[in-house]
Amino acid sequence: MAVQVAQRFVDANVVAVVGHFNSGTTLAASSVYNQGGIPQIIPAASNPSITHQGFKLMFRPYGTDNTVAGAAAEYSVQTLHTKRIAITDDLLPTARAWPTNLKQPSKQRALRS
Repeated sequence: MAVQVAQRFVDANVVAVVGHFNSGTTLAASSVYNQGGIPQIIPAASNPSITHQGFKLMFRPYGTDNTVAGAAAEYSVQTLHTKRIAITDDLLPTARAWPTNLKQPSKQRALRS
């Protein structure tokens, strides 16, 4: 559905797009926007693969799963003085990077998960 919506936007000569809602739809639609010359601001999708596509008209105002998970671990340890973190995984693609990237900085700080 995301590809069809993106194509409709291209056909309608939309000036720019803010979205999509998640990484899956953003990955699906981003090449359509790129080919159509439409700038895309991505406010919520955090999969690193999105920006690794190298599209010149794509803008992400925050970090990826890799950087956000690491920052969350650092904040938990340094600010909240967390000793243990429970990690759950709902098996959705958007959540798969978090357990790995949260554990990495946690292990460096001897935090148990």
